[in-house]
Amino acid sequence: MDEKSFSTRDIGLAAALVTNGKPVTKIAFQYEGARRNNAVGYFYFDQTAELKKLERDFWSGSCRIEPKSFLLNLRSLKSQVTNLEKNPDYKS
Repeated sequence: MDEKSFSTRDIGLAAALVTNGKPVTKIAFQYEGARRNNAVGYFYFDQTAELKKLERDFWSGSCRIEPKSFLLNLRSLKSQVTNLEKNPDYKS
């Protein structure tokens, strides 16, 4: 990850950032867990001061987002990780 990129494996944070208008620049995954059979997504965003503020607001509980859009974005991100896992040529 370079200095101008921010990544998170927290799908809730990623969905909140997307809901607030921050586009995902890349999605990757790796297998984790005792049996290495749990695909975990890593979501990349362009690093900006606004993004860092949104991240702080998310973790402090002061992030305001529209719930329906958040849930749709959460499902979409999960689906993209699943598609990437099942089809490595899938472009997110």
